[in-house]
Parts: sequence; structure tokens; C-alpha cells
Amino acid sequence: MRIGLLYDNIGVEEELFLNFNKEIEKINSDRLILDLKKRLEYDIIINRIESKHRRRRLTKVIESYGCKVINTFSVEEVCSSKFETKIALTLKNVPASRAVFKPGFPFKRKGDRYVKQLTELNRLKEIVKELKPCIIKPDLGSRGRSIIFIRDENDLENKIKAYEETQNIPDAFKPTLISLDGMLIESYQPHALDLRVVVYKSFKNPVKVFGTLIRAAPSEDIIAKNTSLGGFPIGVETPQSVREIVVKCVNALEDYIKMMYGKPPDYYILGVDVLPSNSSPGERIEVYNSIIKLKPYFESVNKAKKTGVIVEIDKAFSEYKNSPEYVNAQEKCLKYLENSELFITEVNTTPDFGVNTRNLVGDLTVCYNEIIKSLV
Repeated sequence: MRIGLLYDNIGVEEELFLNFNKEIEKINSDRLILDLKKRLEYDIIINRIESKHRRRRLTKVIESYGCKVINTFSVEEVCSSKFETKIALTLKNVPASRAVFKPGFPFKRKGDRYVKQLTELNRLKEIVKELKPCIIKPDLGSRGRSIIFIRDENDLENKIKAYEETQNIPDAFKPTLISLDGMLIESYQPHALDLRVVVYKSFKNPVKVFGTLIRAAPSEDIIAKNTSLGGFPIGVETPQSVREIVVKCVNALEDYIKMMYGKPPDYYILGVDVLPSNSSPGERIEVYNSIIKLKPYFESVNKAKKTGVIVEIDKAFSEYKNSPEYVNAQEKCLKYLENSELFITEVNTTPDFGVNTRNLVGDLTVCYNEIIKSLV
């Protein structure tokens, strides 16, 4: 049995996985040559390629050799699109924030500049008028990048004018690899935090919820709660209400994949993002006030991350999670969840696990190894 880990940018997650699993080989996708006249020399591939486009393409080709890939092409194809994920959820009445997919973009490249497309802009204004406030994001985007908050039609006009003047056009407003066909516009739900819930399914076994990482903001100004964009990570026991909606989510995805591809996936590992909407400014402020007190500890964590030394990172995380401020923030976040309405926002097929999740929730390599063992 030959197992490989496929990557484009090797990170902490991949290095840790390889350190704990010496028998798994490292495969640089830039050097991978796929000859259709020759057998692929691997039985299982763990696909950790960061680029969604490349990850999906290579998964499809590798599966044609009869090689098993974690995750499968059908899972990658559906989950890579935020809008297609919402279709799957809507068909099974799983709560998700309202979304509209609009073909086309308000900017088009002409020569060496991007120019405004008035027809497309007017169509976008009508959608914003109905969904405001809203966020606009690339359908194939990830890691909270290029998410634009739009308060109303006037705010949209002002942003469009600034983009045109500076020529600094966000990916969601122009054709790119992460927004190929159009724009995704979602109604904005007020929230102080979101949750990344890791779930996995090994071959011929039921779905398991591995754990939950809260990503909480220190202020209302931070729209995307990713830790790379200003959020603070907090590990918690998965609340029952969260567990239930996440299981409904993956069951809906399985049914949709079966409908589209003829069979449900036999195995997968996913990071399901849950948004707890709470319209009470007071309850959101309580979370912000507790989170801001974590800043000195998390600054030490970020400083340790820059060293790349695992021992230093783990030591900083130990001080962070054992602080009284961290315990208080946990309590405030869990209290906030009790009075919130839960929505699924998106599903990630390559959840991060090497730093925040490993230190605050648990070692995700256990999930991968369980899936591999079931496939052997």
C-alpha cells in the first residue's frame, strides 16, 4: 500500500502530518507527471493542494487511475462552490444565509484598465437593494479573502467609484479563477463569531464530529472572522445544537452528491462553517469585550508562529488557553451561542489543523489516519 500527500505549498499542517506518518510520501504537485499509459504508483492520495482549481482538476485525473483520493472529486466539486453548497442545503431545508448568484461582473478588462459595466452594475444594485446589508464574495474563494461588506446601494456606488479610480478591483467584482462565472451576494447576518466544525466519515462508518473551533472578533468592524484576518481562535466542546445542524449539513451534501454523481461519497473530511446570528448588540459587545482581553496572549502566539518552531508555538498556545481571560472568553462565546440562530455558510475540504485546531481542539491527523485505515 503506497500513500502520498499531494501539495502545492507545504505548510505546518502537511509537515506535521508527514512527521507523524513516516510511511506517507511527499508529492509536489508541480513535479507530478501523469502519464495515461502508465499506472499511477499510489493507492491513496491525501490532496492538500491549496488552490481549489488545481485540487479539483488533479483529483479528477488521479481518480481516473483507480486511485482513492481524500477528498473525492464529487466532494471537492460541490464544496468548492459556495453557491452549489447552498443549493444542496436548500434542497434539504438546512438553514443557510440567503444568497443570490449573479452571472457577470461590474468590471471588465479593456486594454490595460478595468472599466465599469453599467448594465451589470444596475443588476447588482437591484440585488443589493433587496438583500442589504449584504456581503459579496468570490464563489470559489477561501480563507475570508476578497469579502466585501455592502451596507446599501449608496455604499455600493461609493465602493465601485473607488475601485475604478484606484484600479484595485476585488476578485469578487471581476473574472478570476476564484470567480469564474459571476458574483455571490449573501444577506449579512450580524454575528460576533463563527465556528469551524470538523467532521469526517471513514469508509462504511457513520459521520463523526471531531471538534469545534470558534473564531471570534474583537470588534464589529471585522466581517470575516478568520484568524489570519483578525479573529481569535477558541476551542470548545461542540454544543448539541451545532452538532445537529452540522450533521444535517453533511447529510444534505451526501444526498446532493448522490443526485448529481450517482452515488454518495464513501468517506470525507470537512470543515463546516457555522454562523450564529445574534441581533442583540449587547450580547455581541460582551463577546468583543472578552475577546479583546486575549490580545496580549495571542500576540505572543503570532510571534511564536513566525519562528516556525513547533515547541515555541505550543508553549505560547499553552499560556494562551490556560489564561483566565481565555476561560472567560469561552464562557461568553458559549452563552452567546445559546441565544443565536445558526446558519451554515460554507464547507471547506482542506481544513487547517496544524496550529490553532491542534492546540485548542485536537490532532486532526487522527481523522485522516482513520479514513486511510478504512480504505486499506
